[in-house]
Amino acid sequence: MRNLTRCWRAVVEKQVNNFLTSSWRDDDFVPRYCEHFNILQNSSSELFGPRAAFLLALQNGCAGALLKLPFLKAAHVSEQFARHIDQQIQGSRIGGAQEMERLAQLQQCLQAVLIFSGLEIATTFEHYYQHYMADRLLGVVSSWLEGAVLEQIGPCFPNRLPQQMLQSLSTSKELQRQFHVYQLQQLDQELLKLEDTEKKIQVGLGASGKEHKSEKEEEAGAAAVVDVAEGEEEEEENEDLYYEGAMPEVSVLVLSRHSWPVASICHTLNPRTCLPSYLRGTLNRYSNFYNKSQSHPALERGSQRRLQWTWLGWAELQFGNQTLHVSTVQMWLLLYLNGLKAVSVESLLALSGLSADMLNQAIGPLTSSRGPLDLHEQKDIPGAFISGVLKIRDGSKEPRSRWDIVRLIPPQTYLQAEGEEGRNLEKRRNLLNCLIVRILKAHGDEGLHIDQLVCLVLEAWQKGPCPPRGLVSSLGKGSACSSTDVLSCILHLLGKGTLRRHDDRPQVLSYAVPVTVMEPHTESLNPGSSGPNPPLTFHTLQIRSRGVPYASCTATQSFSTFR
Repeated sequence: MRNLTRCWRAVVEKQVNNFLTSSWRDDDFVPRYCEHFNILQNSSSELFGPRAAFLLALQNGCAGALLKLPFLKAAHVSEQFARHIDQQIQGSRIGGAQEMERLAQLQQCLQAVLIFSGLEIATTFEHYYQHYMADRLLGVVSSWLEGAVLEQIGPCFPNRLPQQMLQSLSTSKELQRQFHVYQLQQLDQELLKLEDTEKKIQVGLGASGKEHKSEKEEEAGAAAVVDVAEGEEEEEENEDLYYEGAMPEVSVLVLSRHSWPVASICHTLNPRTCLPSYLRGTLNRYSNFYNKSQSHPALERGSQRRLQWTWLGWAELQFGNQTLHVSTVQMWLLLYLNGLKAVSVESLLALSGLSADMLNQAIGPLTSSRGPLDLHEQKDIPGAFISGVLKIRDGSKEPRSRWDIVRLIPPQTYLQAEGEEGRNLEKRRNLLNCLIVRILKAHGDEGLHIDQLVCLVLEAWQKGPCPPRGLVSSLGKGSACSSTDVLSCILHLLGKGTLRRHDDRPQVLSYAVPVTVMEPHTESLNPGSSGPNPPLTFHTLQIRSRGVPYASCTATQSFSTFR
């Protein structure tokens, strides 16, 4: 039985390895891999029945083939799986028979992804899945499939970052509900203050005589000036409480840097310069509400959390008979054009503080055939990445249907595992491997407990000369390195034979000294001679006893010569 499962595992590993070697670059790699995995599953059931031993051998064979991939190839494979799952989840919103077909393909893909659990490739898969999931969760409509997918492939995320992202969204929704209650309470307090002020004025006017009328008017004027002076600090907070017209609905999502990809929220938004007053007041009130909700006596000594506004998010704008679905950057750009006839791209760059790539990505859909803007380019400016003047397009020439919904959110840019980001991930893995080996070498044969080793590696990562500053900034996560990343590198080194476990204490790791076996006939020990080395000969060895009282000086002990 054991030999049969080993044979089946070797067969599966060889077939999967051949498929990965020949097809890992193909565009349809993931569907073909899932189909190949399904064929192997059916073959296992037909040959051996529903026996757990052969199913485990099938999984171990696939895992063995994945472990043989170099780092960049494994990163490319994991990115392809994350992208395929993203496409299936987004395509499932269509409905009908096509939705059922995509759900079946998604289920087949998730079964193949479960092999990543416990492997080094799970760390890179979580990295790319996190980016695609962030774009889906911050989109116009989030799918109910997010939670169902995480329940099935949750073990494939060693840091549990996607689960924390969903948890932060649910926490943000609860904060949003509490913020609505807070706004109603603030409005009630303002109305009560106005009512009390009116009553005091009426009582004061009724009790005063005609001879004190001018004096009371001066005192009332002074009180009004004091109220204005005291209310200047809260003017921005309350500037949209009495906004005339339909007040836009604003929803705030509080995202944690520990779980959401930091690279996507590195661009900060300044509400004072980039938002109109009726939106800026809502954000200011939310900041005050959040600060009050986070102020607890037990946390006074610790670091106080504060909000940092970013450009993430989306908005719905009304433009004539059209409803535009745009990103936050596009919303700011269109609202900024409300009071202007035209605006230059250079002034937008200076005002927003955005990078040229990010602004160009937002302008592209707005100036397309379906967008509301025209871009008059200025080609005579040398060295400018984007230049020109933006103007609102005249809609009289192109009449559109009523209640037309236009989606102008910039398309998603897919990640390239072979690019700079993938190489930086490989550099980080190599740096962690070097730290692990260096620490275990310093402790010799005694080794270290795996928990102690993880702590020492994390401490060396933070304090030591590694990682370089350039690598830290390019990784996007700063100098952060989790224990899961270290454990992933430990598994990699154990698989390579660089580390070894103690037989009596498997939780203790030590550096495995490489043993070099030299064949006597492969190389000549004498550089000047040619041909194989002569047979090794041990000559007569004499051992003399010294310093022993009862030993004779002439007595010798010798070994006989042998070949």
